[in-house]
Amino acid sequence: MLEAIVDAEMTASICCGSAQRLSSGHWFVGGGSSPTVTENAPDGTRGLSLSLPDDSFSYRTMAVEPGRLRRAELRAGMDAMFPAP
Repeated sequence: MLEAIVDAEMTASICCGSAQRLSSGHWFVGGGSSPTVTENAPDGTRGLSLSLPDDSFSYRTMAVEPGRLRRAELRAGMDAMFPAP
């Protein structure tokens, strides 16, 4: 292990989950079976916290950093996967 962060509020997950180191040095963490997604500073301090509905979980979360994807491209991709009825 090269680096670790600790988030006292996200203690366990029975599956899945992900962690992505951002160019800022912060971490984008998906809690897996825990319905929480966070962005944490290198010392573990939360800068962002998203709560999914209780019956949901994040298999894998990925941040899209500024300049990587235009809003229109993201919307087109989402619409292609889940077209409006």
